[in-house]
Amino acid sequence: MNTCLGSLIIEELVSLGVTDFCISPGSRSTPLTQAIALNPKTKKYIFIDERSSAFFALGLSKATGRATAIVTTSGTAISNGFPALIEASESCVPLLFISSDRPPELRRSGANQTIDQVKLFSDKVRFFADISPDVNHNYPNTIRSTLSEAIYHSSKAENKGPVHLNIMFREPFSHPKKSVFSSDTPFLLWEEPQRKLSLKQRAFLIQLLSKAQNPLLIIGNIQENEEQNAALNIAHQLNWPTIVDVSSGMSLFKIKNKISAFHLISEIDSVKHLLNFDLVLHLGGNTVIKNIHQRFKFKQYIQIDLRTKQHQPISSKMTRFSINISALTEITFSPLKNTPIKEVIKISEQCSKKINTLGIFSDFSVVSLLLSHLKPNHLLFISNSLPIRIVNRLHCNSSTKTTSNRGASGIDGTVSSALGWITGTKYHSPDKKGVLLIGDLSFWHELGALLHYQNEDLLIILLNNGGGGIFHFLPIAKQSSLLTKYFATHHQHSFYKIAESMGCEAIQVHSESEFEEALQKLLPQNNLRLIEIITAPQNSVDHNESYKLLLQQHLDALVSS
Repeated sequence: MNTCLGSLIIEELVSLGVTDFCISPGSRSTPLTQAIALNPKTKKYIFIDERSSAFFALGLSKATGRATAIVTTSGTAISNGFPALIEASESCVPLLFISSDRPPELRRSGANQTIDQVKLFSDKVRFFADISPDVNHNYPNTIRSTLSEAIYHSSKAENKGPVHLNIMFREPFSHPKKSVFSSDTPFLLWEEPQRKLSLKQRAFLIQLLSKAQNPLLIIGNIQENEEQNAALNIAHQLNWPTIVDVSSGMSLFKIKNKISAFHLISEIDSVKHLLNFDLVLHLGGNTVIKNIHQRFKFKQYIQIDLRTKQHQPISSKMTRFSINISALTEITFSPLKNTPIKEVIKISEQCSKKINTLGIFSDFSVVSLLLSHLKPNHLLFISNSLPIRIVNRLHCNSSTKTTSNRGASGIDGTVSSALGWITGTKYHSPDKKGVLLIGDLSFWHELGALLHYQNEDLLIILLNNGGGGIFHFLPIAKQSSLLTKYFATHHQHSFYKIAESMGCEAIQVHSESEFEEALQKLLPQNNLRLIEIITAPQNSVDHNESYKLLLQQHLDALVSS
């Protein structure tokens, strides 16, 4: 019976387009694991720990746009996937969690390795099903229908995200030699809903866009490749001043009138009167820039994003279209011929290029140097906290695609997420090379994951500033006694030797010239490698202030002239 159930589930999932499976060992999940192992259409990724498995699956789904399955045994195993599930839920990334469970008669009986797994993830999943081990002549089609519904909610619905299937198995766990079911087509196929602009909406947008004299384009968080391409095309056609947030995945692309370091520019008094727009068009979701809507004035604010979750609040009225960005491609845009902030844009780019001439060695100079070496064939995964904010303040036109975990913006699971995303991207672009930019505490969170990836092609750029460097930018930094112990969690640990012991080629550097030498050596290679850069946290604060002062001097001169 277990053979039939396990084989039925896996073969139906494959027919529904689920072909990537991340498996962690366990006895109760034997029927599922064996069905996956025997199916030639599946890609199998084996993980010792479920947390790494789930984050790798998260990255894989980010790249493919399809649900990746995480298969676990019963008990605490499935719980280890909760952090990745939360990130998937908040960022609307499709994931399929498949947990194995005890049958009904062993629930609440004190049976070993048993917890209540029914609706374990509460409202963080888009769909849950508890599948019985009692298969009869009608039950297979019921299971097939359930699986189809699960995949719809995970990968095709407007509010995509993680789903959870809890499968009950009785002992003994059989060992099939071949598949029991064989079908290339699903029993029930749910089609993805299609949304287009209505004639009224289309007329409304055309009128607004055509009348805009001093507009602003914001490209926020976008996950899907098709949506990113649509946003990029719109930006090129409009030719508006554009804030390309790092969460868009396209901040390193060449876009005319791209504003660099808008976070800093918006804090300079002399140019605030120029940040007064008649129309703001916001494509995608939230930005890494905090309170972006409060950093300029506007008359009309339009946001385009299919995801139904609430976005960061704004202080004025706005109109939101719950529709794909690609729906706008049916509109013909007239390019803006001139913008009042043309010189501001030019200065923002020029000052960003001077950041390595300010005489400070910090995380800023390291990231700036890294970006200058990246090319279109690179993939850059950016860790949260300070690294992603630094990237967001620098100008780069390398056309390097980026991503990050900005749903819940945690610092855990970063290494596994990066490898999953890079692996998935290589399905269709095998020549791409992966780079991970990560802070020391994020790396500390997932040190053990390196053992999973000894044979992978990944260059890890580790910014070791001795703790939580971002807290030096926050108000708590003024209370040094609290900052050191309770927030920045200062340490004197070095990680490159640990990485070496796990099969990673590693170099530690202490200067810009040493970093450039290490970068030139390791960037072209194809193994797992790491460059650990030792910096002082206060240097990044000083570098940020010097960068802002440089911008202010040039912008003040512009306004006075």
